[in-house]
Amino acid sequence: MAKVLVEIGGWAVSLNFPGRSPLLEPSYEPFLALPEGEPSAEWRVNREPFPAGIQSSSPFIPPLPRWEIVRQGTYKLFRLQRWMGSPNLWKAARMDPALSRGEIWTDRSEESSVYPLRELDQLLFAHFFIQRRCLIVHAAAARIAGRGYLFSGPGGAGKSTWSALLGKVRGCTLLGDDKVVLRETGDGFRIYSTPWNPSLGPLMNDSAPLAGIYFLRHREENAVRPLKQAEAFKNLLQQTFLPFAPPETEAAVSLLEAAAAGTGASSFGFRPDRSATDCFLSAIAGKPGEPAT
Repeated sequence: MAKVLVEIGGWAVSLNFPGRSPLLEPSYEPFLALPEGEPSAEWRVNREPFPAGIQSSSPFIPPLPRWEIVRQGTYKLFRLQRWMGSPNLWKAARMDPALSRGEIWTDRSEESSVYPLRELDQLLFAHFFIQRRCLIVHAAAARIAGRGYLFSGPGGAGKSTWSALLGKVRGCTLLGDDKVVLRETGDGFRIYSTPWNPSLGPLMNDSAPLAGIYFLRHREENAVRPLKQAEAFKNLLQQTFLPFAPPETEAAVSLLEAAAAGTGASSFGFRPDRSATDCFLSAIAGKPGEPAT
């Protein structure tokens, strides 16, 4: 059996394959750890067809049309369709409650055999992380002078544009422009890069202590405005991959409340040019510069 150890968010998951290891997405390469490491979970990828009891007996039900999560005895069963309305199951996983042990199946198409975790991975990791006080957040992130900054917002808010601007700042390390992991530690929060930032290409497996949260929006003039805790929590909640099950959802809300309470959050309206990075760097340095109101 081939064993691949993947480390994301500081947690290692062992992926066990019968026979020869298939390829993973290229973006996973920086997140591969030494196989001798101690995993926090072991997931077995099966080459056999879907077993009896895995296929859904009824059409998929919201919250999202392509996937569903159901209880099967003491296990969680994850089902994923290839596209909305597809009559056939594409990928599935049966996991213990903490996702420490589990099995994964895919259909027999060549793509599924080569990239068995494609699209299923974020669904599984979202539920794996929340058991360990972590969340996947729709955000860009960077490390500057040893401190981490999270930049969130809905599609079109400017995460990719802002990441491109930050990429030109000396001493700035990008941790992502689309999805990052937010993890509670013993002394606060930490943000981690992930393999799920396709526009940046493969990123290094890196992290930084969280020093600030910024909610982006395009604006004609640069402006940084501090947010109250309740507003910061609401904005974070809207940009977090929430597991849709009551115990996990409650844990996610608790984690976001702690992040909003323990980390300064601001609204950041910016122009798409160098003046925006000058404004931001002045703001985090506590110096006057471009308007920071």
